[in-house]
Amino acid sequence: MTSSLRLLFVTVIALFVTGCSLTYKHSELQPLETNLDSGKGVLISTPEGGWYGNTQYHGSGRMTGNAVRAAFSKNASRVD
Repeated sequence: MTSSLRLLFVTVIALFVTGCSLTYKHSELQPLETNLDSGKGVLISTPEGGWYGNTQYHGSGRMTGNAVRAAFSKNASRVD
């Protein structure tokens, strides 16, 4: 084998070996250390309406905000 062909072969093998390794970090969800203070209020921002492809879902942001508001209103003194 010529040296340039050998170098090409080693490079391809090195790229193949390193390209097949996957590294990621997995972290478990931790339980909350504090609870919501029911004496304090909660501020909720209303998201924009959703999109999927070319379809816009008018009012979906308002509906999402209302659902979040309803969930927090059970445990907070004020929800804005």
